[in-house]
Amino acid sequence: MPLIRYALGDMAESTGFAVGCPCGLQWPMVGRIEGRCDDHVRTRDGRQIGTIAYVLEVLKGTKEAQLVQTDYEKFTCNIVLDGVEARNVPALEAAVRDRLTQCLQVRDVELDFRYVEAIPRGPRNKFKTVVVDFNPGGDSG
Repeated sequence: MPLIRYALGDMAESTGFAVGCPCGLQWPMVGRIEGRCDDHVRTRDGRQIGTIAYVLEVLKGTKEAQLVQTDYEKFTCNIVLDGVEARNVPALEAAVRDRLTQCLQVRDVELDFRYVEAIPRGPRNKFKTVVVDFNPGGDSG
């Protein structure tokens, strides 16, 4: 029986057609499962946005970047610079802010930028582009 899933942000390895099922079925099978790579940003009105990583695509010339949600409309953008001239930084920040505001469909987004040497990895050395670091059902905000 095939297992069909919709886009959840989970990553899995395909074994391809090389491994057949003991039942004789010759469809690709799921090998190692990595799990979800990025968190889904949560909005005050209950939406979950899993495609928020595109906000960081405007950061050309950076080594890596990470968006951390610390409250419904509060974010920190961690950036490791790589070849970006200082004069381009304000334009990059404005582009990230514009994209985030459009994606969330809210006016007042608080966005802080932190320039760091490296972005810490999570369990099993996984890098997460988007991290939700607050309890959406709790008493935040």
